[in-house]
Amino acid sequence: MQRHWLYEKAFEEAGVPLKRLHEECRAYSLAHLERFHGSKLDVATPYAKTRKDCLAELDALGGCSLEPPAKFSRVPEEQLRVMPPTLFIQKPDFYGTIVKDEEATTGEALCSQYPDPGYHGEGTIRKDPKGRWAFHATEFGYGDRPTVILKNLPKDEKYHWYKLPNVTLTAEGAFWGHFWYIHMPFASAYRVDDGVSDANRWDVWFRAKFTGPAYAPNSQQKNAVWCDLVVLVKPEAEQFVGE
Repeated sequence: MQRHWLYEKAFEEAGVPLKRLHEECRAYSLAHLERFHGSKLDVATPYAKTRKDCLAELDALGGCSLEPPAKFSRVPEEQLRVMPPTLFIQKPDFYGTIVKDEEATTGEALCSQYPDPGYHGEGTIRKDPKGRWAFHATEFGYGDRPTVILKNLPKDEKYHWYKLPNVTLTAEGAFWGHFWYIHMPFASAYRVDDGVSDANRWDVWFRAKFTGPAYAPNSQQKNAVWCDLVVLVKPEAEQFVGE
């Protein structure tokens, strides 16, 4: 179900529609959770996965999975993860929301359009008054490291691919950009390993564009940082990534 583009046709020909598999998966998962008749199945807790978490993951399963973009079509399936915009955490209080965008891969993107121009532009830095942090407007990262500060950005206000190399995923880590207003947890890609393997080491490719006069002189658009797709590629598979 998560990679339906690979298997849907074969299942359909066998008389098993993917919709039916999705319904069965939901039914079995909920039955599994309810087998001990728990009284607090719908609470949010950091200590266990509850029905609340299960339903959210089931809703995302399959429906948000994407066929790899052409740039990554030659990367072996097991060395690739495509993270759609539905996984972004929206932050409307800070003007970071998922919006419709005809140029985006899925027709939607996370748009961070803080109205204060002091939050935009190459070289722009925001600092905590107590000195605890400082971020560039064009800085992207994972957790507390590593980060990449994008420079010499294209002035065409179009999407381009950028890379954050050599990231080791953790259970709680997240990809971020534009002062964390762009925020995507990678929990679904994290795997418990033996502590010495590279099972959680990836290169993070992200597709972003920068609009408005802070990034493109004389632009008539609003100042905004957009991100519509994130793709994880195993470092040893970078040779298969296209231009």
